[in-house]
Amino acid sequence: TIADIPRGFPAPDLSAASFGFFLRVLQPAFVMALLSTIITLIMALRLDAITGTQHKPNREMAAQGIGIAEAAFEYCVNAMRAPRSDGSPPRSEDPFTWQEIGKLSMQLEAARRARDTLGYLSGELDTEALTYVLNQAKYLATEAAHSITTAGMRLLGGRGLARAIPMERYLRDAMAGLVMPPSNERCLETVGKLALGLPAKTIEFE
Repeated sequence: TIADIPRGFPAPDLSAASFGFFLRVLQPAFVMALLSTIITLIMALRLDAITGTQHKPNREMAAQGIGIAEAAFEYCVNAMRAPRSDGSPPRSEDPFTWQEIGKLSMQLEAARRARDTLGYLSGELDTEALTYVLNQAKYLATEAAHSITTAGMRLLGGRGLARAIPMERYLRDAMAGLVMPPSNERCLETVGKLALGLPAKTIEFE
């Protein structure tokens, strides 16, 4: 026997890591997240062909955005409640924190209500009305996810970049949601045109 077989993974070495390092890796990490999302949708289309079913990527994108927003919001709330290392009162006792968490809660609730409206009415709407509601739901969900994760990074400070904390991953995933088709700019355009009584279509909604 030469040596025992190692078990588990070696501990990461972050001795050379810096804020600048994390900024440099943020862009490729975002590209990887975007590519992963695209590959997932391609695989879903392939599975549709095999199984004879049809997935609904637009509704799934709204649900994904709300899932990211809820996870980030819950982490922020728990982090603000946690005791501070210097023994000072937790940040949950700070009026500024009350307002910030209140804003995030409002944004999350708006996205949830758009999702619920879509669920309640999707079987009763014509194509134009369904396009209107779907674009609203996708926009509100992904904007809430991006806003909450961005605010979460500010609330957490530098430690929000640590790998042991999921907020950086939530932010990366939320950024990918903004540009997944239809992009949020197209969602705004479609909703605005429909509200004005003009014809508008981003992609075929099922």
